[in-house]
Amino acid sequence: MLRTCLQAGRIEAGCDEAGRGPLAGPVAAAAVILPEGWNHPLLNDSKKMSEKNRYLLRETIEREAVAWAVEMVSPEEIDRINILNASFAAMSRAVARLKVVPQMLLIDGNRFRTSLDIPYECIVKGDATFVSIAAASVLAKTYRDDYMNRIAEEYPVYYIRGNHEEGLATADWESYRAALAASRVQVLDNETVQLTTENGDRINLTGLWYKLDYYHKYASHYRPVTEETMYTILGEAPEGYNILLAHNPNYFPVYAAWGADVTFCGHIHGGMIWLPLLGGILSPETILFPEYDGGIYQIEDKTMILSRGLGRGRMGIRLFNPPELVCVTLTREE
Repeated sequence: MLRTCLQAGRIEAGCDEAGRGPLAGPVAAAAVILPEGWNHPLLNDSKKMSEKNRYLLRETIEREAVAWAVEMVSPEEIDRINILNASFAAMSRAVARLKVVPQMLLIDGNRFRTSLDIPYECIVKGDATFVSIAAASVLAKTYRDDYMNRIAEEYPVYYIRGNHEEGLATADWESYRAALAASRVQVLDNETVQLTTENGDRINLTGLWYKLDYYHKYASHYRPVTEETMYTILGEAPEGYNILLAHNPNYFPVYAAWGADVTFCGHIHGGMIWLPLLGGILSPETILFPEYDGGIYQIEDKTMILSRGLGRGRMGIRLFNPPELVCVTLTREE
């Protein structure tokens, strides 16, 4: 059972944040003052609650709390002040918006900084200890989820399989795919969607996947991807501007010949170890000095953008090779 207060007879506000771990979106924080002795059987750390129960409890908390507030810090501000300071700022701003001034802040975590003239206590795993912090975690989580769901409608996310997904058991992949769908991520399995820009231009986005036979290291009977393979899997390239998502960059010439104007790839992890003048040392197929290790490559008017990615691969090696997320802006040539 969660504790209702740190000290009876005092106005305490619980504070918690959501969004420190994700790579995208704002960090949200909530501050909640509850009536003395208030509790609820469903309340817990929001990460341990079902989505349904989080939203049910949000309505109850908002209705029955003495005071509550939610604030968000934008990705731009996070980049400027760092995620830890952004979390502190979001909590401080939420507290400042409370219609009742608390006498003590209960902060989830092991540290806090604020310009507010209110004493505070940091509590590790406070969202699983005190009702006010748990209530704050519910509000912060659900309001951030609402924001991200709205963004997902405006900026859809597409996903393709690579060799790691191909190595999963069928049941594991289906479970993973269901989780992606629940997060509004659309998997493109040799499918094309048509995107429309703000100017009305249409772009074809195609997702390519193929079996492990086409990955050199993982194939018991290796066979390369050829132009014929591409036509068998995808058919003719659609008319118009074509973006291809293809995990394996080693077949860039084939992708270009098929008709991909821009191809986005990964897989190589930047060559695991990167050395000046030499570039990436090792591919996941254990090929030394892979032809493509990261960056932008051209074949006439066709382009491949190869991300070095975030992971270490199964070998667990990444040296002098910083992780990266690639952001590309497409502009029309006049």
